[in-house]
Amino acid sequence: MNKKIIILSVAVLVLVGVAYWMFGKQSSTSNVSNDAKEQNTSQDDSPVKTVEVDKNEFPDKYPQDIPVEPDYVVIQNYNATTDDGRFQATRVYRINQSLTQAYATYQTYLRENRWDIASTVNSDTYKMLFATNAKGQLQIEMDQNVQSNERTVSVSYTEQQ
Repeated sequence: MNKKIIILSVAVLVLVGVAYWMFGKQSSTSNVSNDAKEQNTSQDDSPVKTVEVDKNEFPDKYPQDIPVEPDYVVIQNYNATTDDGRFQATRVYRINQSLTQAYATYQTYLRENRWDIASTVNSDTYKMLFATNAKGQLQIEMDQNVQSNERTVSVSYTEQQ
């Protein structure tokens, strides 16, 4: 009877050891693949480098013929680049005209300047025009703060360098 208990105990210990070894091996293998996934993901993420531009100047490559009101106020003005060659020039400014007027103005501008309008949003407090041409993309967002009624326009020109 003692022999049976010893053999049974050894068998259980061997099974526990094999199970521990198997699960430990799977876990370390999955850690390696998770690490590889994290490395691949981090390689895809390019840090964005932003350079502020004086508010009295245009960002690089920004379409300077975009219509604006005579008394608009620039809030943000910058260029952004990534290590993988993407470029963005953005200008954000306050406007006095209604969003409907601004939307019509920018829509006319895009059509008259050979931009292909690919996507639009036209709601009461937010409007957007996204257009492309041979050189890049232009996204014009018009927004109205519901509480303050402040209206802003954000124009971003992007291209792959």
